[in-house]
Amino acid sequence: MFRPRSRASRTTGDMRGSRAPRSGYAVAAFALIATASLGACAAGPATSGAGAASTIATSAAPTSAATPSTAKTAATKPSVHGYSFAPGMIKVAGQQVFTPINGILAMPSTPGPHPVAVIVHGSYPSCIDASTDKVFTKPINTVSWPEGCVPQGKDYSHGLTIGPDYVRATASFGYLAQELASRGIATIAVDVNTKERGAWSFDSPHYELQTEIVKTHLDLLKRLNEGDSLGLPWGDAAKGTFDLSSIAVIGHSTGGWYAAESAFRAPFPGIKAAVALQPGSGVIDKPTKTLAPTLIVTGQCDEQVKEDGLKVAKEVSKKYPSGVVITASMAGTTHIGLLSGGGSHRVGPVTPVETAGCKDTALLGAEQRLGTVSLLTADFLTAALKGGATAYELGTAKGATVTFTSWTPAATVKGVEKAAPQALPASSITFDTSSVVVVPAKPKSMDIGAHMEDYERSAA
Repeated sequence: MFRPRSRASRTTGDMRGSRAPRSGYAVAAFALIATASLGACAAGPATSGAGAASTIATSAAPTSAATPSTAKTAATKPSVHGYSFAPGMIKVAGQQVFTPINGILAMPSTPGPHPVAVIVHGSYPSCIDASTDKVFTKPINTVSWPEGCVPQGKDYSHGLTIGPDYVRATASFGYLAQELASRGIATIAVDVNTKERGAWSFDSPHYELQTEIVKTHLDLLKRLNEGDSLGLPWGDAAKGTFDLSSIAVIGHSTGGWYAAESAFRAPFPGIKAAVALQPGSGVIDKPTKTLAPTLIVTGQCDEQVKEDGLKVAKEVSKKYPSGVVITASMAGTTHIGLLSGGGSHRVGPVTPVETAGCKDTALLGAEQRLGTVSLLTADFLTAALKGGATAYELGTAKGATVTFTSWTPAATVKGVEKAAPQALPASSITFDTSSVVVVPAKPKSMDIGAHMEDYERSAA
């Protein structure tokens, strides 16, 4: 989760309304880097009020070598691009809010239009000293940003750093975007670090803030779809690629709760499915009458939110007994481990799970955990976006053990072992900068580095 508490979010919400979710980082000492950062093993859930949940613990049965989803060729390899526009102001809850405008876009190689998946990242440290940082590893994607980050790197307690290197959190999900695009789902991951910077977002509610940022990026896709290259070297190739009437929302950590909530709030038209990766627990105050099919993925060795996602599934299934609510509980999987470039689950104010299955030597390797997340998400969305699916076969990488649960009678689920897709390192993604102005510039009087100065004083 890596969610710091800034001046704009000092109260840790219980996820009622638009408050932010709880997590180890949200509630504990990540408040230490509040103004510096931008952005156990479950045995199986209990019976829900809507009926007994169907639980299957499996290492998955292998498929034949001819399974189409595992037979990737160079001809079907998608393109993955980073993009960056000048940051600026968007309107949220009646006020003007500053936000960076950058992200990554993965496009299928086949002719469109294709359904669109939107990835919303969590709340991780965003201004670090990449040369000494231990939360992340070398494959992380960073860029120098003197205006928004402190110029000199420093080490602080809990093994955390603050420094000049802005973390492009979106690139850490390039591995997932690439796999989805290879399945014919165009995928965009957007920078939502504004939610953690009080000097930028003031008191904007987190859910509405993230929604407006996502809408801003969806508008960019609309323009690309209509033939506006937006000054990007690959922009012309995006024309006609996106079916914006068919959208899936994916999120990790605080972004995972955003995805789970979007399944019933439908903040923009066309939401057909949601995937919440390791969301914190919470409640739903005002559910709508419908629920998009929802997959919730948890890690049995999660050092930040444990398996709170199972609580989310239980609550959602009670309120939507006719909807599709599926969970996949991954053994040997930490919270930070779902990031490409994710580092140690023992750095920061965390509570590592110390069971035998969560010892450092028992944790899944990067290929297994990132590959399994890619397979689970892609298989689920491939079925859900078609509409009307009742039987889900979700892939897992060889050697990964996943406990699957269908929380309502609306669907069944089973695991199928597949070849893990090749992961895309976050550091390998190139970001193209465009001079096209897509949002109004910030006022000259606005100091976006103000929060960094506050941190320097509080940490001294």
